[in-house]
Amino acid sequence: MHERDALVPLVASLASLLLTAPSHAATWVIHPDGTGDAPTIQAGIDAAVDTDIIELVDGTFLGPGNRDIDFGGKAVTVRSQSGDATVCIIDCQGTPADPHRGFHFHSGETDASVVEGLTIRGGFAPGVDASGGGILCEASSSPLIRACVLTENEAANAGGGLKCATGASPRIETCTLSGNTAIVGGAADCTDPVTFIDCQFLDNMAGQVGGALRIEGGATVSGSTFAGNQAAYGGALDCLGSTPTFDFCVFFENSAEFGGAIFCPHVACQTTLTSCTLAGNSATYGGGIYSMSAAGPVVRQTIVAFSTSGAGVECFMEGAVSLQCSDVFGNAGGDWVGCIASQAKINQNFSADPLFCDLAGGDLGLFSNSPCLPSPPGEGPCELLVGAFGEECSSPSSADATQEISSWGRVKLRYRGEGR
Repeated sequence: MHERDALVPLVASLASLLLTAPSHAATWVIHPDGTGDAPTIQAGIDAAVDTDIIELVDGTFLGPGNRDIDFGGKAVTVRSQSGDATVCIIDCQGTPADPHRGFHFHSGETDASVVEGLTIRGGFAPGVDASGGGILCEASSSPLIRACVLTENEAANAGGGLKCATGASPRIETCTLSGNTAIVGGAADCTDPVTFIDCQFLDNMAGQVGGALRIEGGATVSGSTFAGNQAAYGGALDCLGSTPTFDFCVFFENSAEFGGAIFCPHVACQTTLTSCTLAGNSATYGGGIYSMSAAGPVVRQTIVAFSTSGAGVECFMEGAVSLQCSDVFGNAGGDWVGCIASQAKINQNFSADPLFCDLAGGDLGLFSNSPCLPSPPGEGPCELLVGAFGEECSSPSSADATQEISSWGRVKLRYRGEGR
C-alpha cells in the first residue's frame, strides 16, 4: 500500500473527531452605548446558543432591549465584565405610566440560566396582579441569580425586587435587595421553594405583610441579613402556610405593628430558625416574633434580644412558638412571658445578656465571655453556640476590644454591597 493511501483512514478519523468534539462557548460583549457584538442585551441573548456568555461592559444600560429581558429558555449567562454589580447597571426606568422590569423568566429556565454581577434598579410592575418589579420568575422557571443588587424596584402587588410565582424555584446567592417596595413582600415574594444564600435584605418596605420577604411554600435561607425593613405585619418576614428554614441569619432593627422581625399568621406556619440572631427589632405586638399559628415556628440556638418595643415573642390565642437552647433577654415588653413563659429554664433555654460586641453600633458578634458561646458539658446553659455569630471581640475589660474585626463590620460591608 502506498504511504499516502495509509494516511487516508487516519485523516478521516481525525476529521470525524473534530466534527463531534464539543464547541467552546462564545462570549458576546455588549457596551452600554450599543456597540460591541450586539446592540442590546436582548439582541445578544437572541443570537446566543446554550452555554454562551453575554458579557456587559461597565456602565448603565437603558431603553428597549436592555430591560424586560427574556432568556427564552436558553441556558446562557448574562454577567458584568468586571464582576462589580455597583458599576454595571440595568436601569429599567419603569413608571406607572410606562412599566418595565429587568428580567422576565417564563420559559422553563434552570440554574444553567444565570444573571451575575449586575445592578437592577428602577423597575415597576403595575396593576392589581402585577408582581416582580425587578425580576419575575414564573412558569417553572428557576434561574440562578448571583452577586446582583436589586434596588429601588416597585411592584403594585407583590415582590418589589423579585417575584417567584407558582412553579418557580430560583436560587439567589450573595445578592443585595435594598430599598424595594410592594404591598406584599417588599423585597421578594415567593410561592414555591426558593433558596437564598448569603443575601442581604436592607431597608425594604411592604404596605401590608413581609417588609423584606413573604414566603408561601418552602424556602432555604442561610447566612442572610435582614435589617431596617418595615411592614404592618412581619417587618422582615411573613410566613404564610409555609415551611421555610433559616440558618445563621440576622434580623436587626426591623419594625412592624405585629412581629417586628417575623410574623406567622393563623394558617399553618412551620418556620424553623436555627442559630439566628434577632436584635433591636420593634413592634406593638411581638418585637421579635408574633405567632398566630399553633403549628410553629420552631426556634433553636437563637438569640431574641433587646427589642425596643414589644415582647421578644408573643402569640395570639392558639398561636405557639417552640424554643430550644435559646436566649430571650432584654426585650422591652418582656422575655419569657405569655405563650412562652412555661418554656423558661427548660429545653436548655435561658435568659442572659448575650454580650454583643456593640449593639448600639450594630455589632452582633459576641464578647469572649458571652453565655451564648459553646461551653463544656455542664458548664453553660446550652453548651452549643447560640446565635448567628461566635466570638468576635475580647472581653469588655480588654483595652483593644474595639480594634477587633467585628461581625457587624461584615454586615455593614454587605449593606454597602461590598460583599462579606
